[in-house]
Amino acid sequence: MNKIRLTVIGKLHNEFAKKWAEHYQKLISKYCDLEIKFLKDEKLVEGKNEVEVLRREGERIIEAVKPNDFLIILDRKGKKFRSKDFARFLEDYFSRSDITLHFIIGGTIGISEQILKFADMRLSLSDMTFAHQLSVIVFLEQIYRGISIAKGLPYHR
Repeated sequence: MNKIRLTVIGKLHNEFAKKWAEHYQKLISKYCDLEIKFLKDEKLVEGKNEVEVLRREGERIIEAVKPNDFLIILDRKGKKFRSKDFARFLEDYFSRSDITLHFIIGGTIGISEQILKFADMRLSLSDMTFAHQLSVIVFLEQIYRGISIAKGLPYHR
């Protein structure tokens, strides 16, 4: 079975976000092994600068990456796909059983430059900025939409 790993810095705080994330996780899991891991975010407090926060979160991200992962960072400056193109991208990687697509959603202040350089690819959901929890839901919906297109399911119509 195809595998997607999603690592998110921070957690889903409200019931709305949790409910919709679980909804899409259940839909996706019919067609793909989906692993979602929420990593502790570093709190910005006085005396801690953003570079240090990003470095620490980056260390946790690196620990979550496995050797056969194709690492994709969600980043505003990343590659943009239309839904059908994203479906073809997923299909292409699903045809390679040795690869696990591993997507990273950074914390509220982003991702360290070190991790951006470490990644195999950057992917953009939009030029707009979304609330962190909403980004998780939107991205899970896009994964399901991509799988639906690839499998010819009626969801995308």
